[in-house]
Amino acid sequence: MRSFWRLPIVATLACGGALAMAGSREGAGVRTGASDPDAAQQTASPPRADQDADLVGQAVTRHLRINLRVGQPAAAPGTRATLVAEVVPAARMHVYSPGQQNYISVELKLAASPSYKPAPPVFPEPKSLYLEAIRETVQVYDAPFRITQVVTLADTPDLRRRASGREALAIAGTFRYQACDDTVCYRPETTPLTWKVALARGK
Repeated sequence: MRSFWRLPIVATLACGGALAMAGSREGAGVRTGASDPDAAQQTASPPRADQDADLVGQAVTRHLRINLRVGQPAAAPGTRATLVAEVVPAARMHVYSPGQQNYISVELKLAASPSYKPAPPVFPEPKSLYLEAIRETVQVYDAPFRITQVVTLADTPDLRRRASGREALAIAGTFRYQACDDTVCYRPETTPLTWKVALARGK
């Protein structure tokens, strides 16, 4: 298959629906069966937000929900903290896994900061989805999945002071993805995220 950013392609999924791939540039979507340019976007309602006491943040889009968690109750300066992004696609939605060529794959990126050093994010194994009309198998996530990323907090006077005051460290990032349902591939989106890591005093 050629890169769909160069050539619009309409394909039928194995379930029998029509999949409209993105057009010649990012932000220019191709859809099927509707005269209203926003009609396809309106077909995908976002999942309902959780009322989860363990959440440190949350982002909700029309295609999915992202629950943000931290792997430990608190982290001291100079130690590691595990950031978790729990992605919950809406019904019949899928997104493309990292490494999938010719598609916009999911990407988690943290903002640069002197307060921490990030390791690469870790993604789970994707699901193989066969698109019968174009005879192509793609790697996707179509059910809830978790991305984890370890960060090492800096051992600086500022963070030690903030830890003494039991403050939290805000870690900003973005989640980029392109979602598709049974009939349409939507425009790629980049969603801002913020984890709040509780700081603890070191030993």
